Amino acid sequence: TLLVDTLTSLPNRRYFFRELERVVEEAKREKKEFAILFIDIKGFKFINDFYGHDAGDVVLQEVANRLKMSISGFLARIGADEFVVILKDLKKEDIEKFVNILIKNVEKPVKVDGNLIDFSLLVGVAVFPDDGKNKDEILQAADLALDSLKHNEENQRIAFFEMCLQ
Repeated sequence: TLLVDTLTSLPNRRYFFRELERVVEEAKREKKEFAILFIDIKGFKFINDFYGHDAGDVVLQEVANRLKMSISGFLARIGADEFVVILKDLKKEDIEKFVNILIKNVEKPVKVDGNLIDFSLLVGVAVFPDDGKNKDEILQAADLALDSLKHNEENQRIAFFEMCLQ
């Protein structure tokens, strides 16, 4: 049970790091790519502050369920409103299309106590080995991509690490 997030029943941060290590070694051995998606619920603090933490929990559970139904890769909850996905069987050029579909599937209002709670997702993407040669580098790249969206005024929803460098 130490490897599962109690609220969402998803793998937790510790489980994710173990899995990432395994996937990195496998990718190096087989000379394959994989992508990491860092997913954040934009404005989640507002949901907790305005509707209360119980409503925030319901939103988190619903987002987790919707992500689970939309993703065949490894999905974990690694922070308050942060989810991470490891996608192994997706070509780099198909990632953006996949993420757009994911956003469409997940970003529907959640009904809590008669309130329809709207939210949006931000997704930072990094691809191994282009954006990082080990688990720390690839994580940092995905995190930087996500961070670039949090400070972006253009309402962009997806950022690739390589785009952050330009």
